[in-house]
Amino acid sequence: RAAEPERIPGEGHGKQRRRQPSSGTEHDDERARLAADERDHTRPGPLRELVIVSGFNVYPREIEDVLRAMPDVVEAAVLGVPHPQTGEAVKAYVVPAEGSGLTADDVVAHCRERLARFKCPTIVALVEALPHSAVGKVAKGRLRQAIEAELAQRAASLERSAPEAPA
Repeated sequence: RAAEPERIPGEGHGKQRRRQPSSGTEHDDERARLAADERDHTRPGPLRELVIVSGFNVYPREIEDVLRAMPDVVEAAVLGVPHPQTGEAVKAYVVPAEGSGLTADDVVAHCRERLARFKCPTIVALVEALPHSAVGKVAKGRLRQAIEAELAQRAASLERSAPEAPA
C-alpha cells in the first residue's frame, strides 16, 4: 500500500503533496545543523553573515554601508559576537582616517541617528587595518578567529581566577 500523502502546513484548500526526500547536498546538511543549534557560531559561509540580536535579523552589510558613509571612516567590517542577554551583539571594526580623531562614541552616535536601536554596534573596535583576502575583500573569517581566540582567552582567565569550592 502506498504511503499516505503528508499534508504540508500552509497548503490551503485541502491540497496535499508528498514531501520530497532530502537530496543530501551540503546545503541540506548545513540547514540541519542550523536547525539543531540556532546559535552555532561556527557555521561558515553567507548564512553566517546574518547577526541575530534578540530575535531580530541584522545584516552586517547595512551597518557597514552606514559606517562607510562617515567622512572619517576609511573601511569598516561588522560581525556578530556572543552576548549573554541578546544571543548576539553587533561588533564593528572601524579603520579611521589618519589624524581624524574619530572615537568609538562618534561611531555609535552616527549609527543611532541612522539605524534601529538593535542594529547599532554595541562594541566598536578602532583598528589600524582590516585583514584582506587575495582578491581584496575583508577577510571576516580571520576577524572571527580573532574573536574566538579572545573569548577562549577570557574563559581561561576566568577559570584561573575563580575561587575554588571548599572540600
